Amino acid sequence: MKTVAFALAACALLASSVHTAPAKSLLHVRRRQQDRLEDRDFLNYILSLDQLQAAFYSEGLDKYEDAAFRDAGYPNRIKSELQTIYTQDSSHADFLTDAINSNEEEYYGSQNRDAVKPCSYDFKFNDVGDFIAQASILEQTVLSAHLGIQQRLSNRTLKSTLSSFTSVQSRHSSLINILNNERNTRSNRTATGDPLPNKIETPLGIRPVISALDKYLKSCPDDAIYEPLNALEVEEPENGGFEYGDFVNVSGFKFNKSDREDEKYQCTFVYGLSQLSSPVTYRQTNEDEEDEEWEARCTIPEVKGYGLLALFVTDEDGFVQLEGGNDNVVAGPAWISIQQEGRGVTV
Repeated sequence: MKTVAFALAACALLASSVHTAPAKSLLHVRRRQQDRLEDRDFLNYILSLDQLQAAFYSEGLDKYEDAAFRDAGYPNRIKSELQTIYTQDSSHADFLTDAINSNEEEYYGSQNRDAVKPCSYDFKFNDVGDFIAQASILEQTVLSAHLGIQQRLSNRTLKSTLSSFTSVQSRHSSLINILNNERNTRSNRTATGDPLPNKIETPLGIRPVISALDKYLKSCPDDAIYEPLNALEVEEPENGGFEYGDFVNVSGFKFNKSDREDEKYQCTFVYGLSQLSSPVTYRQTNEDEEDEEWEARCTIPEVKGYGLLALFVTDEDGFVQLEGGNDNVVAGPAWISIQQEGRGVTV
């Protein structure tokens, strides 16, 4: 395994990594290939995430009555607290829309771009528990997006404003996990979600974030700059939680015999400001020599103090950039929750 820290202050700009993609693939930075990104573009990106979150909670709250949450074992206050999250996300979206549309060049850059419009979304909830489980992952992904974009803002006032939003976002993430834990304590289930999973939060760049959230998008009204990475699927263990050193089965990318023999791919686990990589290994799952079936898997590294890891499959390079196109990334990200000693943290 190898460890590498993010070079936070020296990440490459997006200019070398623009892809042609369907409009739905953007959450959304409006850009033509010849343009340079400005603060207004980054605020539009955060705006699009707030729009998605508000739509997510609006649909879930409309779909499930109070009784559905009670029957699933959640505390009585859950719906009012989810309503608060929705209200705060909506207010962030309104604030950013007004700010971007003010066209104050001093703060937002010289290129006159209006606030992006909401996308059309496709949320699929199997039940109340699935709605809350998805909310946990959504909150963590958007929190990582906030952390990843702040260094790119040039205006100090805007950095301060976005930091205040990020603090609220982190509280949303913790609240969802606390509600899950209360439910599971009452129901004698494995704890689901840790309100304090990591000693340092994990920032993610634009392309990994839109890749993680692309499944929710039907169409978007603005131009795409990134083709999303392949969706990485992770097989959850039967006992409901991973432990350090476990194998995790991964799928969502293609591999052939030479890939298996050459150990072409790596699993790269991003946590806080660091990364660890371990080789993807393969196991044949049948005994048919004419039609072999293989599964890909890798070992989860031990990183004390981190119960939530962002998992990518990469090429031999094994490095996930905070910015840039991440063309060496084959699939991802997927969030992996680890059962830390004395704390259940299965997401």
